[in-house]
Amino acid sequence: MLVDGRKNERGAALITVMLIVAVMSAVALSVMDDIRYSVRRATNVQLRDQAMWYAMGAERLAAAAIEQDRRASEERSMLAAGAGRDLYFDIEGGAISGALRDASNCFNINSLTENAEGGRSISAANAARYQRLLTALEFNSGEAAALTAAAVDWIDTDNAPLGDGAEDSYYASLPAPHRTANTLFAEVEELRGVRGYGEAIFQRIRPHVCAHPNESASPLNVNTLRPGQGPLLVMAVGAGLDAEAAERVIAERPDTGYGDLEQFWARDEISRIKQAEDARELIGVRTDYYTLNARVVHFGAEFSLSTLLASPGGGDVFVVTRRFGQDS
Repeated sequence: MLVDGRKNERGAALITVMLIVAVMSAVALSVMDDIRYSVRRATNVQLRDQAMWYAMGAERLAAAAIEQDRRASEERSMLAAGAGRDLYFDIEGGAISGALRDASNCFNINSLTENAEGGRSISAANAARYQRLLTALEFNSGEAAALTAAAVDWIDTDNAPLGDGAEDSYYASLPAPHRTANTLFAEVEELRGVRGYGEAIFQRIRPHVCAHPNESASPLNVNTLRPGQGPLLVMAVGAGLDAEAAERVIAERPDTGYGDLEQFWARDEISRIKQAEDARELIGVRTDYYTLNARVVHFGAEFSLSTLLASPGGGDVFVVTRRFGQDS
């Protein structure tokens, strides 16, 4: 019996050792998986960070391009007479690509209000311009008035709805209740939360509106207007200019742009119509705002950057807003 007992003990010890080896092997595999995952994650973070810094470098190159444009002409901004500038650079493991465009050619949604005694209230002149733009985009007069009123109510400081607009009482009754901002739009995408601006309507007006960090109307640069931006020209010049004629004015612009504004105002499509009283305030050949959309691919890591740059009055170039990810 003693011999059999020792055999049993040896068998139990062998089983115990095998169990320990199996457990240790499983633990080792788990640790190795964790190490591999941690290394892979650290590598991905490093590659993404490097891609981000490449994108920031593209931003600096865009600022240099703007400064070069300023030095080339103190009288007007060109950006290749409307084409803008495309950036492309090969880098290790990928490339940097970007497009620098004029961001002044839009209606500044923040100009719908103006500072007044006691707070911010509607700017009648800019509200009329916005309605003119919406009409040029084929909204009927009722729709244009309602969309204008709702946008004004979102940023003005009172709590009294304008016409078909909406104030806190409307938004508080929604399934996800909230209040109006009562301040300027930080970005155009905020319009998605304003009454009447469904996704289809937002996408329809998005190419023609912007949110600059002030309440000033943004003068158009007729040398950088692009095909499809005819409604902006109608908004600035007046309803007497139809969309087809506006597109023709843009398409037939001289290759080097208008040397001065008198060349623009002398065009038959412009000179023969009754222009809006404030038309000349909204037409120029200078650009104060620019947008850069940059994309970086670096060893499989991708990074997108959208930046609004400003150089008001020909001053230093600075960043107004910066968005990581694709711009809508």
